[in-house]
Amino acid sequence: MRADAQRNRERLTAAAQEVFSEQGAGASLDEIAKRAGVGPGTLYRHFPTRESLQEAVYRDAVERLCAAGDELRSGADPRQALAEWMRLLLAHMITRRGLAEALVNALGKQGDVFVVSHRDLHQVGGDLVDRAKRAGAARPDLDHRDLLWMIHGIAQSGAGEDGAARTQRLLSIMIAGSLA
Repeated sequence: MRADAQRNRERLTAAAQEVFSEQGAGASLDEIAKRAGVGPGTLYRHFPTRESLQEAVYRDAVERLCAAGDELRSGADPRQALAEWMRLLLAHMITRRGLAEALVNALGKQGDVFVVSHRDLHQVGGDLVDRAKRAGAARPDLDHRDLLWMIHGIAQSGAGEDGAARTQRLLSIMIAGSLA
């Protein structure tokens, strides 16, 4: 891909991330093109369907989350790293809930985007949990799959008037109960 085309694709993905987060997965594609500083034709050359753009945004978000997890694995104290991973994972799930739902509706739960994303998230999460357990910083019976399910449940509890406060309270309780 030419350098200018790659820049346009990156700008489109970044703009779509913002617009989908603000307005939901059904947001205007024209608004995304406008925020990216390109015309609608450029958007459609890179992403011929709404689903292809949504998939690119979701993949990019998971790649960024996994990269953050990799940094945590290599640097931070295992206890702090696991707690921060839980916070990042919750923010990811809340921010992209509508996008994930739209992709499930369009592609099904067994779509490649979910298979690859789940595999990568499980790898990073599993490594962080194992590292914390080896350091005596996490419950010995903590399983990364349980952690992902609990955070998913917390993310789902965020609807309603006090949703943000509720999710943070539940996450704090989960962190306290997971770490040694």
